[in-house]
Amino acid sequence: MKTSVCREIIVEFIHTMKDKKGFVTVNQHEVANAFGLNSGSISRVLKSLIEEGKIVKVVPHSSGRPAVYRVVA
Repeated sequence: MKTSVCREIIVEFIHTMKDKKGFVTVNQHEVANAFGLNSGSISRVLKSLIEEGKIVKVVPHSSGRPAVYRVVA
């Protein structure tokens, strides 16, 4: 799947799943399985969104716990 399509899916997922304060929890493996995406592609898209200043990683993932991001824009 092209990165641009993956990016569109991830951006839509983030905006759909964020709470009222702009926080969203992203389990890359669950998202990959749900949408048929590659976990590595999701990681690259999230990294580019962070670099563009669109999201901020609030809590990094750890064993058994997904990462939490905050939508900036």
